[in-house]
This record gives sequence, structure tokens and C-alpha cells, in this order.
Amino acid sequence: MAPPTNVHASNRALPSTTEKVLVDLRSRNEHTQKKAMVELRSAVEMESRQMSREEFSGFITELNKRIFDLVKSEEPCEKMGGINAMDSLIDFECEETSTLITRFANYLRLVLPCNDVGTMIMASKVLGHLAQSGGTLTADFVEFEMKRALEGLNTSKRSEHQKLASLLVCKELATNAPTLFFMHVPSYLKSIWVGIRDQKQIIREAAIESLRACLTIISERDFIVRKKWFTAVYEEAEKGFHSNSIEGVHGSLLVIGELLSLPNIAPDIPASATLSNMWETAMAYKDHRDALIRRTVISILPIIAKIDEEEFRAAYAEDCIKYLLFTLKKGYESSTAFVSLGAILKVGGAWVVESFVDDVMNLIQDGITPSPRKPFCFEAPQCLASLTVVDSNNAILQERMPELVEQMLAGSEGNLTPSLISSLLQIGKSMPLLLPEIQMKLLDSISFTLQRTPYQPSGTPNSRRIVPLR
Repeated sequence: MAPPTNVHASNRALPSTTEKVLVDLRSRNEHTQKKAMVELRSAVEMESRQMSREEFSGFITELNKRIFDLVKSEEPCEKMGGINAMDSLIDFECEETSTLITRFANYLRLVLPCNDVGTMIMASKVLGHLAQSGGTLTADFVEFEMKRALEGLNTSKRSEHQKLASLLVCKELATNAPTLFFMHVPSYLKSIWVGIRDQKQIIREAAIESLRACLTIISERDFIVRKKWFTAVYEEAEKGFHSNSIEGVHGSLLVIGELLSLPNIAPDIPASATLSNMWETAMAYKDHRDALIRRTVISILPIIAKIDEEEFRAAYAEDCIKYLLFTLKKGYESSTAFVSLGAILKVGGAWVVESFVDDVMNLIQDGITPSPRKPFCFEAPQCLASLTVVDSNNAILQERMPELVEQMLAGSEGNLTPSLISSLLQIGKSMPLLLPEIQMKLLDSISFTLQRTPYQPSGTPNSRRIVPLR
């Protein structure tokens, strides 16, 4: 086995427990690294109790060198190990805490940016953890990092990785130091559109996540502040709809979705942001040549419906469901369409279910029946669960539900994802008479996965017959 990289001969030996943990932090196995994080914290706490003040100071100095070696390694797994090591020690209190925080901030700047997205995401989270940890250095630290991030967005020679790093840092600082971040809202909202309208989808989506954190901060301020900044964001988003670029339209759709997702947003945005205007804007792009824009339109329809549910139910629900059913029948964007269809059915209510229940259930049946060219759609059960919430007494729904639940478990082939379990739980709550059979079929599915035989309760004959879920 090759020796680990970046371990210099000049490094002093650390206690054997700590040396072992540092080896595990270089592992390519994520579980091993996470376990080493916990062990490193325990090892440092133990040494702080057992060593003299001078000895512990030397120990921390050497440990910092080792962490630095990991962070500047060319191996992504070793970089991640160094980042995880810092994360585990940020909240550790000792006389060297201020030195640790300063050094860790400098180390993190080595990987923000870098050419590995996963490393940058984790490094930005640890940077946020540093900002959250408080202390006398926090205000200066956040000020420096915000200026650095905004410069990364505004400079004319910015690279893709630099823009992404800047957006990740802004998101984490907004999340973990909202009061300090708020001081930078004006300059941030001028700069963020660089990311929102970037040609790269990953940059646009990172910008939206960052904007979401900023909008949350603004939403907690008084009406005048909310009105000022939400109006500015809305008006800037509208400009993107007048562009001919895919990135401009996509970015604006995402921004509108974020704004309208905020609670009680109506008084804080321009009067022109009515349900009818938002519906027309979305429908203008439903047949766009770009699949990403079509998918985004589908995803924001439930958000638009929330502007005025009563008006939507009366004026737009039927057309919206017909559009989503058409999309599903064509096999387009099934995952997104099933999620949106379920949400729209909840807004539409029982009369909508009554009108479309056969079509919806046929499409769900198709979605949970995999074929060589079409995998099992895990969002279809979510839509089915939404149907039961809206109208569990529907006769057609009650008649077909046992068959659909059985197909759901058969089609998933033992892949009991959290979303599938959540859907089954909701169905069981809405239709309690089905719950015992759902539970038995779940046990069968688990048993088949583990030992290729149906579940057999203790004391039952070996020939327990599998009764169809009827």
C-alpha cells in the first residue's frame, strides 16, 4: 500500500490514537471518514485533559499542520478528510480556539474555489459552521468572506468554479449568520443575477439556493424592507422573460417560484403579480423548445396555484390538470409532472378528482409498471397518495386502490425508498381499512428482498398463501 500523500518527514509524531484517526480521514470510504470525525474530536478532548498546557499547545500546532497537509492534497478524498477534521473541531473550546478559527478559515480558502464540486459544497458548509460558531472574530470573518464572494461574482475574469464557490459561500453565510449577511443585501442582490442568468445550469441552481436563503432573511424584516427588496427582485426577474436566452428565462422562472413560495408574499410584491398574470407567464413557456424550461414550468404550477386557491380552482384547475395529463401521456417529465399533479389535485378538491380520476389512475398504473424502456416512477405513488387525501371515499379510487398498492410494491422490486414509504403511510391514513393489507404486503416485500420468500408470521403454516390485496 502506498504511503499517504503530503505527510512530511518534518512532522512530529502525534499520539497513536490521533495518528490512526488521521489515517482514517484519508479514506475514500465516506462512512470511515465520518466515523473518524467523531473519533478525532474525542481524541482531542482526551489529550486536552491529559496533557499540560504547553504539551497541548504543541499537540494542536502539529494537528493543524496535519490538517493543512490533508487540505492541500491533490487527492479529493484527502481534501475532504481535512475539511471534515476542521468541521469536527470548530466548536471545541480551548485557549487555542481563536487561532484554530483563523487557521481553519485560511485553510478553507484553499478549496474555495477548487475543481471538485463536492469538495466545494462541503467546504462552504464548514465555512458556514465557522460563521455560526460566534466569537469576537465572526463579524470581521463574515465581512471578509462576503466581500471575497461578491468580488468572485463581479470580476470580469471569473471562472465557473469561482462563481460556484462564491454562490455556495453566500448561501452558507446567509443561512448561518443572517444578521451579519443582511448588511450586504443591497450589493448581494445586484451581484446575484450574474449567477441566476449564467449559461451553466449548476451555477443557476446554486444561485437560486443562495437567493432563497437571502429572501428568507428579508421575509423576517418589516413591511417596508420586504416591499422594497421583493419588488426589486420581482421586477428584475421580469426582465429575463423579455430575453431570448434559455438561461434568462429559466433563471426568471426559478426566481418567481422562490418569491411566490414565501409565506404571505402577496402584499410584498407588485400588484401586477396576480394569479392570471403568473398563469399566463407560465403557459407562455409550457411548449418551449428547451426541456429544462418546460420542466420548470411544470414544477412551479402548484406554487402559482397558491397565489389564490379559490380563483385557481374556479378558473385554471381544469386546464392545468389537462395539461399535466397530456404531458404524462406523452411520457414527458413524468417525475416532475406527477408531483405537480398531486399538488394541483389537492388545490382542486374532490370535484376535480371526480372529473379526472380514471385518467389519473391509469397514468399512475402506467408509472408504477416498469418496462425495459421505462423505469418505475417513484413520484407516481406520491400522486396516488394525494388522491386519497383529497377524496378517499371516491368509489373508483376505493375499487382500484388495492390493485395499485400491490403493483406499487411489485414494481418497486423491493426498493422501499423514503418517498414510497411516505406515500404508503399516507394511503394507510386516508384509507385505514387498507392499512393491515398494506402492512402485510410491505412485510412480504422486505422478506422477499432478504430471503426470497413471503413473510411468515410465527406460528403460521409454511404454506401461507399470498392473498391478493383486494
